[in-house]
Order: sequence, then structure tokens, then C-alpha cells
Amino acid sequence: MNNQGLCFRCEYRAEYLEIGHAPRFECGVPTSSVNGCYMFKPVKPMVIKPREGDNRPLSLNYFSARVERVDASPELELKGEETENGILVYWKPKEE
Repeated sequence: MNNQGLCFRCEYRAEYLEIGHAPRFECGVPTSSVNGCYMFKPVKPMVIKPREGDNRPLSLNYFSARVERVDASPELELKGEETENGILVYWKPKEE
């Protein structure tokens, strides 16, 4: 298996690219990625909608409309499940 770095799929790297905040030095170096990190946080999914005036439908199979970001889904919590190969990490809507 090819061991890819974590940074390219981390919420902290996305935050650095969007607003310039990097909690670790490595988070603020967008041309590199580390293989191990104590702060790794998978990128949160986001809510999108068609841009104003674009009447093409959205689909789960492909995005036919030109879209814009609505929200970064802040009401999610990070979960994990053990698998044969390690721990599967994912975002799940918070229970109310």
C-alpha cells in the first residue's frame, strides 16, 4: 500500500489555506505532508447549493450546477470504528 501523507486530507491544512491559521508548523507548509501527526483531523464535509441564477439540478452522482459553499457543517462530530486494517474515521451529525 502506498503511504500517503495526512496533511492533504486534514481540516487544519484546509483552515490554513482558507484563513492562514496553522496550529502546527507543518499545517502551514502546503507543498509537503507528514506521515504521522498527533493533531490529524479529517476534512469536514461541506454543504453546497447551486449558485444564484443557475437552475441546473444538483445530484449525488455528479454536480451539474455551478455550486457555492453554504456551510462547513459545524454540527458534526468525529467518530471512529475499528476495522481489520485500522480505525475508520468519519464525521457524523451530532445527536440532539
